[in-house]
Amino acid sequence: MDTLNTYKGKTADQWRALAEKALQERAESFERCDTDGFMSQWASGVMAQRYRLCALLAETKGLHEFTVAVDSEGNRIEAEIVKTKYGECYCLNDRDTERFGRRFIPMCYGRVWKALGLREEAALLPARVEGTPTGGCIVRDETNGRYTKMRTVEV
Repeated sequence: MDTLNTYKGKTADQWRALAEKALQERAESFERCDTDGFMSQWASGVMAQRYRLCALLAETKGLHEFTVAVDSEGNRIEAEIVKTKYGECYCLNDRDTERFGRRFIPMCYGRVWKALGLREEAALLPARVEGTPTGGCIVRDETNGRYTKMRTVEV
């Protein structure tokens, strides 16, 4: 007997049913009120988005594709993506700083990347759904969410 793929104990179909219910609640709230229901309508829409992302993770057994930095041998570089006045860069951990002789590596993939033998590649990693400060939802790397670039998720 096959076991169903789940995320947080629910199947993709169960998550989709929750998303559909949230969208229905948003539509019903809109029909019932004038402008007073905008917060509950917004919240229902956000929850529907969250549930759809959970369904996506349920289909893939909690894994999602992320972009990671790797060395010439394919070993993942443990580096936090940070914003600087010059743009985003990888801030390497102490071990990799010693190995590569620098703490920050620009994300422009030019001569520095070539000289260090670095590249980016896709990796399937354990993931989680979380909210954003602007009220949306994203899929983040479960192992260390600061160290990967997220790919756009269409739901």
